[in-house]
Amino acid sequence: MSLSRTTSQAMTHKCWTLLELLCGYVAGMLLEVMFLFEIERVLLVCAGNHKLV
Repeated sequence: MSLSRTTSQAMTHKCWTLLELLCGYVAGMLLEVMFLFEIERVLLVCAGNHKLV
């Protein structure tokens, strides 16, 4: 009885750890994409300003 409960708790913990890792990975990806878009936008604005000058 206690063995199966411990096993299920370990499995649940493992699932939560995987979920946390996945969420962290996805959040990191989103931040990276947003960061890249921001850099691209700044570069485009700079390029546009240089063309105007």
